[in-house]
Amino acid sequence: SGPFYAGLGGRFGHQACLKRARFVAVLALAHPDGKMETFRGETEGIILEAPRGEWGFGYDPLFLLPGTGRTYAEMTLEEKALHSHRGKAVRELLQVYATGASPGTQ
Repeated sequence: SGPFYAGLGGRFGHQACLKRARFVAVLALAHPDGKMETFRGETEGIILEAPRGEWGFGYDPLFLLPGTGRTYAEMTLEEKALHSHRGKAVRELLQVYATGASPGTQ
């Protein structure tokens, strides 16, 4: 509870449990030669009416990932990183550079 949850409740109203959400993270990598690459991660879920779980911060207790049946606040840090938009963007960047690809060859 607290002001964060009260603010969301007022923003979404009583139907908050029916609200879908998408969180997006984009990492930008700028090279000295002026080339820029972006790496995007998305996670879709549902905003709950009441918080669930003990972990995390911010929206974690209110963001339900339908495929898991749990909120971020109910997951371990490792599970959250697997599903999160930030984790997906970082993994995309790492996958490109894990092959030893130089900028501009992908």
